[in-house]
Amino acid sequence: WAETEGVAYNLIEAFDQPWKRGLEGTVGGYWGLFDVAGAPKFPLTGPVIERPIDRTSIVLPCLGLAVGALAALFIAHGRGTRGPGVLGFGAAFGFAVGASAAALIQYLPPANRTTIEWLQSGAAVSLALLLAGGLATQMLATSACRSGMRDEMVNANTGESRTLSWLRLAFTFGFAYACLGLVLDGRYRDFPVAVIALPITLLALRRFVFRLPETFSQEAQTLAALIGVCALAGVAIEGLQNPRALVWSGFGALLALTQLWRLRPPQHQDSQQQPGAGRVEAIQHTADHAAHQGETR
Repeated sequence: WAETEGVAYNLIEAFDQPWKRGLEGTVGGYWGLFDVAGAPKFPLTGPVIERPIDRTSIVLPCLGLAVGALAALFIAHGRGTRGPGVLGFGAAFGFAVGASAAALIQYLPPANRTTIEWLQSGAAVSLALLLAGGLATQMLATSACRSGMRDEMVNANTGESRTLSWLRLAFTFGFAYACLGLVLDGRYRDFPVAVIALPITLLALRRFVFRLPETFSQEAQTLAALIGVCALAGVAIEGLQNPRALVWSGFGALLALTQLWRLRPPQHQDSQQQPGAGRVEAIQHTADHAAHQGETR
């Protein structure tokens, strides 16, 4: 077919050789047309699809959506609140977790071969999931508050806890380390988008949509600035022809904005003058003036 259509091609390997990963990174061990067992990795006829949609990619997001919606209903019912915001956020978060799990199932097996690699990836995924879970819990509480729950029931949950702050700092440090590696020595390195997509998206929602109170240390802001520089450098190095590199740089820029962009603090009702306060003060001033005139007379 290639000769008939005049298509140029380059056959690198007939079979996968995972041992090459130590020399050529993740992709180095999987150049073959056939896997280690000799099974074809894709049909030799018809169009070649880079990553076909399998059953896992469909089932896990749908299952996550259902579980997230049920969990949101259970939490809302237990706290005596109702509203589409709580249900919608729970369903969306569950769907995102399911989609992330499907992406991780596809990414982790070829990216890890030794015990050390699996431990490193497991630590990174665990950190990302812990941060995502903490952020989702806070935003779910905020959605419940805006759906009618009493303020005193959620005020303690909307601020950033010390644990969540440390998780965010650790995640930012790990992401900055990965960005530096891709910029300074990017040959044979991966773009682990599946690991960082969910927590960064939730950080952006928390910052720009829910506008929950949070503080950023100087270390976190320095790391965020470094990530922003690496995002720009990544686009300059890879160009616009590498969509995965563009997605990685986009998430890096988004994370940098969440920690460097200064939002105008919301105006609280207690800091504003209450309706009728001016009238009360005027009446009180008139009464004091009349009393003073009476004493003078």
